[in-house]
Amino acid sequence: MTIVTLCLLSMIGLGFRQLKAVLFSRTIAAALGLREEIYFYALLLLSGGVVSVNLNTIGGLMLYSLLVNPAAGAYQLTYSLKAMVVIAAFLGVGASLLGLLCSYLWSLPTGASIVICSSLEFALCAVFSPKRRKFTKGENK
Repeated sequence: MTIVTLCLLSMIGLGFRQLKAVLFSRTIAAALGLREEIYFYALLLLSGGVVSVNLNTIGGLMLYSLLVNPAAGAYQLTYSLKAMVVIAAFLGVGASLLGLLCSYLWSLPTGASIVICSSLEFALCAVFSPKRRKFTKGENK
C-alpha cells in the first residue's frame, strides 16, 4: 500500500501538468507532443493498484464510495483540477472520520457508517453546488 501511494503521489507531484492535459483530452495532449499513452496507462495502472491493494482490506462498497463520492463532490464545488484534488482528499478524510465517530457513538457498523457519511457529503455538495444554480442575480425566469 505504501509503494502504490508513493508512486501515485510522485506521479501527481512530478507530472501534474502532463496529467492535467491527459485528463482533459488525450487528443490535445498528443497534439502538444506529450506521450499521452504513458500517462494514461500509468494512471490506470496506479488506480488499479489502489483498488486491488485495498479491496480485501476495506471492501468493495466502501472502496467505491470513497473513490467516487469525494471526487464527485469536489467536482460540484470547483472548476480547478488542483483545488478538486485537495477538496476530494479532505472530503474523503472527513467522511472516514465522521463515519468512525458515528459508528463509535451509536454502535453502528463502521464501513456502512463511512459509506453513508460519504454519500451525505456528496449530496450536500450537489445541493449547494455553485454549478447547479439556475438563476443569477437580476434574472427572473
